[in-house]
Amino acid sequence: FRVHTLVTVMRGEPGKVGMSNKINGAMLPIAFVIGLVGFYWSYNKAKVHFLPEAASVHGVTTDFMFWFTMVLLVLAFIITNTLLFWFPYKYQYQEGRKAYFYPDNHKLEIIWTIIPAIVMTGLVYYGLKEWNYITTFPPEKDCEVIEVMGRQFAWKVRYPGKDNKLGRYKFKAIDATNEFGIDFTDSASFDDFVPMEMHLPKGKPVLLRIRARDVLHSVFLPHFRVKMDAVPGMPTKFWFIPTKTTQEMRETTGDQSFDYVLACTEICGRGHYTMKFKVVVDEQEDYDKWKASQSLWSADNVDYVNGIIPGFKKDTAAVAPSKDSLAAPIVIIDTVDIATEITKSGVVALHIQFAAGKSELDSSASASINKIYDFLTADKNIKVEIGGYTDNLGDAKKNKALSQSRAQSIVDALVKKGVAKKRLTSKGYGQANPVADNATEAGKAMNRRVEIKKI
Repeated sequence: FRVHTLVTVMRGEPGKVGMSNKINGAMLPIAFVIGLVGFYWSYNKAKVHFLPEAASVHGVTTDFMFWFTMVLLVLAFIITNTLLFWFPYKYQYQEGRKAYFYPDNHKLEIIWTIIPAIVMTGLVYYGLKEWNYITTFPPEKDCEVIEVMGRQFAWKVRYPGKDNKLGRYKFKAIDATNEFGIDFTDSASFDDFVPMEMHLPKGKPVLLRIRARDVLHSVFLPHFRVKMDAVPGMPTKFWFIPTKTTQEMRETTGDQSFDYVLACTEICGRGHYTMKFKVVVDEQEDYDKWKASQSLWSADNVDYVNGIIPGFKKDTAAVAPSKDSLAAPIVIIDTVDIATEITKSGVVALHIQFAAGKSELDSSASASINKIYDFLTADKNIKVEIGGYTDNLGDAKKNKALSQSRAQSIVDALVKKGVAKKRLTSKGYGQANPVADNATEAGKAMNRRVEIKKI
């Protein structure tokens, strides 16, 4: 519409605005209305692909915050752009009209500064409140703890057994069979199981312990509004409370083939798109039945575990001595961080080697003694009790005396290294307070322990 006017000006002739200016002025509000209609149409067209209502407690409030913010933004967009597109039409060029010079208006500036500031403060306050809720983790004993591990290009999950305690893992133990690197020197590992799909209980806090085996992945449970990166070498975690079973969500969506899914939102390589894992939400009763029906990883891989713990038996999911392995001692290797465990629970158990039936420290015990020494030198104000424990073999009175002697041996070794004697107390408990079944060799090995307790 302006080409003719521009050509006239370039020829040196006096240019006139003419109809072109009026046509352009009228087209601006028309284009704005068409744009709003297109915006509304595209929203309704895409709405069928939106996620359904969130299936977690925090997801509902997160969705509310999203849509509330979206409504505010759309209102602000419509108001400001209505003025933007209307003004060129209303105040288009006219012969003889002069523009009014309007340098500033302090009252207006205060108004349009204060109102957005108030709105922003409200949004930040609500968002911070929700963030604090999400990042305040409940006690693990109240949660269903599940380990989620990402690798190129699949997810795997591991559940604790009846003890509700996941066994430790060591990255050096990872191989083609033991993909998690489960540490079978930790008795809590024996009843862990690795299912083919993830099940969650409705209405109970679920705590995901997340890690990656190779590159950066990202745990994404869209229907629960859960997203947390899986970082190699740096475990992360996320908790939430599922509120809808799979069947309830199928009824909500009207899709009887609906399934929850765990996906990856980090582009982790060529097979990234294949990282999908089925998730099922059950009522608590059904969830308990599902857990009870799962076979233990150790029981499914008896030969593998036997290579680590001689005499392992499938039917007991524990270590039982065979005729050929009675003479072979079971060595427990501790990988715990003493400072972390004491800070968390006030006590930590170590499995320190002694000569059989004696209180002399074995040569392999130096690593554990050094670990205790490092802990005590890092915090020079802490005082601890060194408690000795035995299994139930032999006379109870002799076991108590033996455990006292062993505890004192550790105290003496620490004093020799330079720890003040007044910071250390030794006590023998004998066969009291077993932490494992004394009917198996593995259980006895776990009970022959030393506890470091903060006093």
